[in-house]
Amino acid sequence: MSVISVGMGQTLVFAILPSLGREVGLMEVQIGGIISASSIIFSLSSAVWGNKSEHMGRKRVMIIGLSGYTLGTLLFATTFWLGLNKWLLGWGLFACLVLTRMLQSTVMAATTPAASAYMADISDFKSRTTAMGKLGAAQSIGTIIGPAVGGGLAIFGLLLPMYFAAAATFVTAILVWKFLPESPHTADNSKPATSIPQQLVVAIKGYFDKRYISFLIIGVSMFTAFAVTQQTLGFFYQDRMGLDGQQTAQTVGIAMIISAVSSLFAQGVIVQRSNLEAMTLVRIGLPIMAAGFLILANAEQDIWLIGCMSLVGLGMGLTMPGFTSAATLSVSANEQGAVAGVIAASPALGFIVGPIVGTTLYQFGETLPYWFTTIVFIPLIAYVWWLKPEKAGEK
Repeated sequence: MSVISVGMGQTLVFAILPSLGREVGLMEVQIGGIISASSIIFSLSSAVWGNKSEHMGRKRVMIIGLSGYTLGTLLFATTFWLGLNKWLLGWGLFACLVLTRMLQSTVMAATTPAASAYMADISDFKSRTTAMGKLGAAQSIGTIIGPAVGGGLAIFGLLLPMYFAAAATFVTAILVWKFLPESPHTADNSKPATSIPQQLVVAIKGYFDKRYISFLIIGVSMFTAFAVTQQTLGFFYQDRMGLDGQQTAQTVGIAMIISAVSSLFAQGVIVQRSNLEAMTLVRIGLPIMAAGFLILANAEQDIWLIGCMSLVGLGMGLTMPGFTSAATLSVSANEQGAVAGVIAASPALGFIVGPIVGTTLYQFGETLPYWFTTIVFIPLIAYVWWLKPEKAGEK
């Protein structure tokens, strides 16, 4: 439920942000900049919270993340409300939106790595890939609910979906506090507390750990391409189909739901029943995603513009549990929090560069972002076929 609520809130925001940004007078690059700036903070905070879950406990860190998401979403939505009412305008509004989103990202980054580490705690080597597939399926369910709620509630106002997301994460935080059992992982409180700068140094070092840096490269590359697509999709649909703001939010919501349903099918059915190895899933998933990007770059009819997102979702649904599982299997049981923090940061790392690249390319040509993602995947696919990872138990 924690992963579902956070996934719902994130995709809900992505579905309405292009329309909402244009309503308050922001440029495409500024809208992308909001996501990129917050992603920098999220990627650093995610690794820090992953390490903290080793000492504070998984459940406690999850509750902190959900509570931070609730308050941060309220603050972010209220800032947009000030812009819609002309009380904040121009670069002042942009600066406040960047600041509030960065503050939100600092705390909401705690939920996903703690949930991933919790899942690793309750699964063994043989069941790790299916366990991560279940976690990914929960993410996909949230991704389905988010655009559906965003598109539906946007009819009554573009801000209403964000207030709904805040309420949903608040309820989830209460449910986790009351009903989630403690992880079997024993929190280690023996080490002395370290300062924030020291924690950041440890977190940054984790990104370069040779045992799982290859999986981080796969995740960051995949999410960079996805960020390019997701951040420009609203503009692309609005301009290509001639839609207004509310119609765009609804159309993007439909496309994201189709993508999420495909991802859910991959994670909830294919991954659970096929017993394919982690890297096999990655080697199958990435080419499927590339095919989706290629169709999007060439599509003219509305049905293809929306339908090709099913291939993107299917490819992501296979790839995500693959590289996540492979990363957790590369380290010992007492390092699951650290690796979960780094891997959970891969979407945020992708969204640092992706939105800026996507919106910049879009200003020079409507289809350039999707040609870019297709080209990026060619060396990435070759890389994963060459990669031969080791498991911790095999060393």
